Amino acid sequence: MNTDLFSTPCELRADLQSYVEDCAGFPMFKHPLLVSIYCPEMNNYINTAISAREEHLKGKSLSTQLAIVERPFRLEYLVSKYSVFSELTQKEQWELLSEIWVDSESPSVNLDIWLLLFDDLGTSPSLNSEYFQSLPDEITLYRGGLLNGLSWTSDLEEARWFANRFKPDCPEIWQVTIQKSEVIHFTDERSESEFIVSPTSINCPTRVN
Repeated sequence: MNTDLFSTPCELRADLQSYVEDCAGFPMFKHPLLVSIYCPEMNNYINTAISAREEHLKGKSLSTQLAIVERPFRLEYLVSKYSVFSELTQKEQWELLSEIWVDSESPSVNLDIWLLLFDDLGTSPSLNSEYFQSLPDEITLYRGGLLNGLSWTSDLEEARWFANRFKPDCPEIWQVTIQKSEVIHFTDERSESEFIVSPTSINCPTRVN
């Protein structure tokens, strides 16, 4: 590591100063191209790192750009590059969007944006897979955590894990039976048997003990 980047004092670039924020008492620098703890001694490092990454983005494919962007900002970045995204094939769009979904820590935070994107893409290729086609017309799914979300699973134990992760003292586990045709997208990328379903398709869910 080049220690001069930390030992040489300088001002943070004017356009970067708004990305310094307080997070539970800790100063953080949270930018689409760099997320880090913050102190003024890091200004030179931050300026240099951001400039290098901005340069690295130029001329790269959208998927490569998204790999450079920090995880919490990838959905926002994709939306900002939607004109480029719309030029991809439907298969490429779904693959890229699914990658961002899988890599998101709390995708349901941006529920409305996700629903708009999914709706705009049309039918997911995942629904034509051999596994999905083999499912019955009615499927039972589970969700651990708050009910208002898009992510469900056919694995009850997986739902229990999520419920205990977010609310160990009083876990919420939900069960619902829906028509297979209500599923927007399916992915097993994280071995979670994950079904993406709009909240409008969830009727009469029941709590599971």
